[in-house]
Formats: sequence, C-alpha cells, structure tokens
Amino acid sequence: MKKSVIVSAVGFLILACAQAQAMGRVPKKDYDAKVSELNACSVRVGELNENVKSLQEVMDAEAAAAKAKHDALLADMNASKSDQQKKLAQMTQEKEEIERQKLELEKQKQAEVDKLKNTYEDLMSGMKSEIEQGSIQITQLKDKLSVNMVDKILFNSGEADVNTEGKKVLLKVADVLKKVQNKQIRIEGHTDNVPIGGVLKEKFATNWELSAARATTVARYLTEVCGVNPNFVSAAGYGQFKPLADNANADGRSKNRRIEIALIPLEVR
Repeated sequence: MKKSVIVSAVGFLILACAQAQAMGRVPKKDYDAKVSELNACSVRVGELNENVKSLQEVMDAEAAAAKAKHDALLADMNASKSDQQKKLAQMTQEKEEIERQKLELEKQKQAEVDKLKNTYEDLMSGMKSEIEQGSIQITQLKDKLSVNMVDKILFNSGEADVNTEGKKVLLKVADVLKKVQNKQIRIEGHTDNVPIGGVLKEKFATNWELSAARATTVARYLTEVCGVNPNFVSAAGYGQFKPLADNANADGRSKNRRIEIALIPLEVR
C-alpha cells in the first residue's frame, strides 16, 4: 500500500510539473530537473519496496522457523511428560507389587513362627520330666528352635553309642520332629575342653571326632529307627569350640558336653 501511495505521489508531481510547463510557468530546464529528480525518487522507492519485500520474506521465514521449533519443542515436552507419567505409573505399580510380596512373605514367616511355636509347646509338653531334671533345655528365638541335651542323658562316658535311656528320650523328640515340615533339623555335637586321653584316644583322636561321632549316631537313630525324614537332617561336630558355659568349672563343662538339635529355616546354611 505504501508503494502505491509513493508512486501516486510521484505521478501527481510529474503531472503537476507537466501542467505547469504547459502553462508556461516553469522554465524547461527546471522542469526537466524536477522530472529527473522525481524519476530518481521513483527508482529509489522501488528499491525500498524491494528491500521491504525481502525483509518481510526473511521475517516470515524466521517466524515460520520459530513456530516450527516451538511446535517441535512442545511436542517433545508432551512426549516427555507422557513418558514420565508412564514411568511413574510403572514405578507405582512395581512398588505396590513389592509391598504385596513383602506382606505375603511376612505372613508366611509368621505362619512358620507359629508352627515352630506349636513344635516348641509339643516338645515342652513331651519332655517335661527331662526339662525339670535339667537334662534338656528347649529355647525358641524367632524362627529357630533349639533342643539342648546334656551328654549323660544320651551317652555313657566316653561313648558315642546312644544308651537305653537316651533312646527313650530320642523317641519322644522324634515324635515331634516327624511333624516338622520345611525346616532343617541340624544335629550338633559339642564337648568340653578336656583333651581326649588314655585308651579313649585310640577311638577318638580329639574332641572333634567324639562330637562328630555322637552327632552322627543321633542323626542315624532319629532317621533309621525313629522315622524322621532324612532329607531334612544333617549332622556336625564342633568339638569344644562352641561352649555354652565356662569350661573353668565342672558345672560349665557339664553344660558344654551336649547334643543340640536345631530347627532352622531351609534357606539358612
């Protein structure tokens, strides 16, 4: 529109000059100068219009590029937001699943503890007289149950074969152990710190051998005679290296000479 106005103005001036020349008011020399000046203005106006057009095209291109970049960034932001929302939803779902599994494991663990408590109560009831005599001690700590039997109730001095009284005791213990499921039954042999001596040394070189032999004998009796499932039973000898009491006195040494039957979770090694 500006171009049209400028051109119209120039044309008007040329027409005015022509009329003035025709009326004899302007000398020809001045008239020609004015026409030349106006023509130059017209050319300059054309150049300016071209520059304006070029600038407008550049601005339009830059605006289009800016809009495209804005649209792309907006699309990326929306896509990123959508991805983040999906990840958040997935993480929330995973967290809920972990919490569900944790709760289920806690329920299962509590159920195992309750079963072990029943086993503990059965043993306490079945071994009441031996417990009162101090020959057997039964303890439960969370998911582990231990039956400690002093050696004299099971073995004659220096022997690894179960004596008559010991067999009766193990039969009582076995009646409870046969009901146990999903637990390791670990038979542990322990001694005091008095070294093996005399003729006994020909049979058991050290307390290691004596404790291992006694643990194995008890394990075999429980499985082969009493019917306890051997798949859950293991035996180990610890010698004098896991004492319950001080070996400095006779009472402590008596407590340390023992067979321990430990009921522990299957996954514990």
